[in-house]
Amino acid sequence: MYQLLVEEGKRKNALEMLLRVLYIDLSGVEALDNFKIYKRGHFTKHELKEYYSVAFMLAPGIVYPIAEFADIYDETIVDRLYEQKLPVQLCDKELFKKIVKSVINDTYNEEKTETKLKKAYYKLIDNM
Repeated sequence: MYQLLVEEGKRKNALEMLLRVLYIDLSGVEALDNFKIYKRGHFTKHELKEYYSVAFMLAPGIVYPIAEFADIYDETIVDRLYEQKLPVQLCDKELFKKIVKSVINDTYNEEKTETKLKKAYYKLIDNM
């Protein structure tokens, strides 16, 4: 969808689509089924933590194209995204904004970002 919007010259809509996908990818909703299985007693917290890579997806094809929209990026897009509540929200709005700004400013570090996301994931599990 993002690519089609770019081809149609709808850059702001294309950016919103990229950010929407990133929002979902960083929310942790992909791990929702694992959380349910844990609550039924089929996983230990340790086992659940091993499924970290299921919870988040830092897809380069979604992350890096955001830089192409530096001229039109506005934090209100992120604010609107976060008005739509997801069943799991591991990446808070401020971290999300920092990630997007780092991509735009060419300071994005996938390893550091993953460390922050993993910390949020582990914190959620520890509090279950």
